[in-house]
Amino acid sequence: METRVVLPLLSRPEFLSIPHGSIRSKNYLTPQRIDKAAGRTTGYYPDYSIWDGSFPLLIVEAKAPAVEADVGYREASQYALHLNRQYRAGLNPCGYILATNGIRLLAGAWDSNPEIDVKVEDITPGSEALERLRARIGQEVLHQRGIELRQLVSAEGIFSPAKGPLATTLINSKVPPNQFASALIPTLTRYFASPTDDADPAVYDTGYVPTDEQISYDSILEGLLREKAHAYKNPLSRDVLTTKTSTKGFTERIEEYSSSQVNTPQLLLVIGHVGAGKSLFIRRYREILVPESISEKLYWGFIDFNDAPKGLSGATSWVARQFVESFSSEQPSIDLYDGDMLEHIFSVELKKNKSIYDELRKIDQLSAIKERGSDLKALMNDPEAFSRGITRYFSGDRSGVCIAVFDNVDRLDKDDQLAAFQLALSFMAEHRTLTILQLRDETFERYKDSKPLDTFKTGISFHITPPRFATVVRRRLEIAITDLSANAPKSWEYDLSNGVRVNISRNQALSFLHDVYEYVFGPDVNASRVLQGLAGRNVRRALDIFFRVMISGHLASDQITSVATGGTSFPITDDLVLRTLMRGDYRFFHSGSGFVSNIYLFEKEWNGADNIIVPEILFFLASKMKTRGTIGLEGFFTVDGIFENLQILGYPREAVQCATEWMLKRGLVEADNMSTDDLTPNAAVRISSSGFIHIRVLSARLEYVAGCLYEIPYLTREMAGLAGQMLKDSVGTGGLSRTRKAQGVQEFRKYLRQLKQRREEIAPNLVGVPSAIDYILRHVEVAIAEAIRPLKPLPTDPDPLDL
Repeated sequence: METRVVLPLLSRPEFLSIPHGSIRSKNYLTPQRIDKAAGRTTGYYPDYSIWDGSFPLLIVEAKAPAVEADVGYREASQYALHLNRQYRAGLNPCGYILATNGIRLLAGAWDSNPEIDVKVEDITPGSEALERLRARIGQEVLHQRGIELRQLVSAEGIFSPAKGPLATTLINSKVPPNQFASALIPTLTRYFASPTDDADPAVYDTGYVPTDEQISYDSILEGLLREKAHAYKNPLSRDVLTTKTSTKGFTERIEEYSSSQVNTPQLLLVIGHVGAGKSLFIRRYREILVPESISEKLYWGFIDFNDAPKGLSGATSWVARQFVESFSSEQPSIDLYDGDMLEHIFSVELKKNKSIYDELRKIDQLSAIKERGSDLKALMNDPEAFSRGITRYFSGDRSGVCIAVFDNVDRLDKDDQLAAFQLALSFMAEHRTLTILQLRDETFERYKDSKPLDTFKTGISFHITPPRFATVVRRRLEIAITDLSANAPKSWEYDLSNGVRVNISRNQALSFLHDVYEYVFGPDVNASRVLQGLAGRNVRRALDIFFRVMISGHLASDQITSVATGGTSFPITDDLVLRTLMRGDYRFFHSGSGFVSNIYLFEKEWNGADNIIVPEILFFLASKMKTRGTIGLEGFFTVDGIFENLQILGYPREAVQCATEWMLKRGLVEADNMSTDDLTPNAAVRISSSGFIHIRVLSARLEYVAGCLYEIPYLTREMAGLAGQMLKDSVGTGGLSRTRKAQGVQEFRKYLRQLKQRREEIAPNLVGVPSAIDYILRHVEVAIAEAIRPLKPLPTDPDPLDL
């Protein structure tokens, strides 16, 4: 009855067209003893209930044909009464009921006799019976009822704390880099913020972190950041294991290929997270680790997909051109454009035209030479012909091995990565090369059984495990200090805020850089955990974050100078590092500054949202990291999957969609299709390490919570006014004291409690259900306690997200 009559009637588009996400089965509601007259001795719950956000709108009861439909109607009415009593007087969200025994169908208002009494066999597409049902309980009617209910319980308005041009100017004002680091910036940029550092000898030699030197993650982040390569490993998969002088597995494969009498085309995948160091590993291998026994046989060409045409339009020709240009620069001793070399490269094409040249030579020697030269020029100007000629000559006549590296493919989105894989197969087959393709681990995991990746099931792949943040930063800082020791000015001058001009020595500056590292990555320091979480497994992003900390204008030159010249008060604290990460180059924290996001933010266009919608999504995804989600992968849920779990909190689907898209752009969640700015209907997301660090760590930090208050919109005018006053108080004072910040956060705690009370009024069945608002309130308590006791790295009580 339920599956063959009721569910099709409710959900199919030719009938009532109610979305599956709004239809809840009997397991969704609590059994209640509500109808003793029906002879029930156990709890009763309806077969289906239709919801819009936190509001039950329709109760559906199905009976066997032997039971009168009136019995089901009475039971549904009783349960609707039970639900409506949980809401405030007069709201009565559950306004409709439906009951059927498969023969007769009754429908109407929850508190009256049936308005519709029809035979089930009469409910057909286009029938009068169906049109009456649609007019009373169809999807459009129920959706409009949901909108009306949300309007009835909506807040008094949305109020901004930063009003007027002066507040906007303050929020958007910037601070210059600290003058202390001015002479260090060029060198620090080279080793921490250069987009081309893979080709820097100092980086791929001294700065590389071998796998035998890698350390463990922080225990909190281990579950998110540890590699899951073994989940998809096949017998031909290899982990790349490196030391200072060797790389196991990869070298053996190259040697085996090089020693083969017949070098058939072959593709090697190098798999790892974006920013894990795949390009750096290949460059280091090419420059340092290639065994001498085969180094003279290898000819390299790198196709850098950072410069690929948008959408890979015309990519075949572009790939060939990139290979030719790179081949020339990678083998500087070989002049591809030398006349004799061109004769070798295009010998096959020239031989095909030999008879033409011979005939022309009979008529005029000069004409034959011109014709041959014209053909050579045309071949040189054809990238595909040129690249084919190069690989044919050096792999064949010279008995070498041409290696084509498809570099930085992992930075593309999913579709372009798969397109690049197809390009690599085509290039490999046509040029008969050993082709190395970098691919993001999530792409391989998600699409390994789909075209075109399914063609690689018997191929050899190598997995790169990203080094830990602290180790990479230490190594880069060491080579930067060595460089600065030799090349930085012996001293430089700058003015302090009080007008005093000071002279700082190179040794003092270098000592301070070392102290910054030792503090940030010292034991029991939250800064390291936060930095690692924000960067995730993206080593390049991690380096950029640490670089911004070192040159930040929020590190006051006065304090740094005092320490560097012998002072005892060290200026670097957890709060200062966090402030730098939050504000970046700006004086105040806002959604466009720094590396941190404001999880209490919501936009007015997110109809039905409030300050806790983002924390709720983060809390849900964090608690489901080990659960198979909507698409069958651990932790991945579609927007519909998230909405189905969160609609009980009162958020409409549109608000969940908008919030999730915003989180994707901010890097708080990551999509299975690798997109960073567009959430397609079928895409699924999981919490990122950055999202986890926001909900798990930052939400308990006074500096973070207080910094968020200036920007976020509020549902009460009073809280918006208090936050606006905090912004005014910070002007001209050099920032608020910890006591003043704690006062502001205490008011925010009261505001959160008001949101919690309001939520329980509109969703009474939430009482006792775990949600982010209780989690956030607990963390805000910890943040307030920071102002009155020494900061502890973590709350002492067990955290539910750690479990």
